Amino acid sequence: MARHEAPVVVPGWRIAVARGPIARARGLLGRRGLPPRHGLWLRTRSVHTAGMRFALDLVWIGRDGTVARVDADVGPRRVRTCIAARGVIEVAAGDGTALAAAIRDGSAAPDRRGTRSTGNDGQPGDRGAARPASGHRS
Repeated sequence: MARHEAPVVVPGWRIAVARGPIARARGLLGRRGLPPRHGLWLRTRSVHTAGMRFALDLVWIGRDGTVARVDADVGPRRVRTCIAARGVIEVAAGDGTALAAAIRDGSAAPDRRGTRSTGNDGQPGDRGAARPASGHRS
């Protein structure tokens, strides 16, 4: 897997990748929310919600690609760390449990294809054709 690629492809979810230090530092700042089943992959073990306008669920992904932990309803002005994680997928509060279950249930596939965009809606560059190994089924 490329250094900044999302760790899994989850059918029915759009997981963007924050590439580079500026994108990782900015994260979701400035947004008013996230649509359902959308997230942001950050290759980090610690995140802050300073300046956030909405609560997040944090789905921490371990070095082996499995869910290490879920922090639910993390409000603004908070810091969360997960030493066991390789990175985190930030989703809107309330979506974390569904994403974690999707990854755990065997319908998401580890991403080893090296493509850059994410999603499962047939757009160019989507990874929607990947065979699931753990993720959410619609």
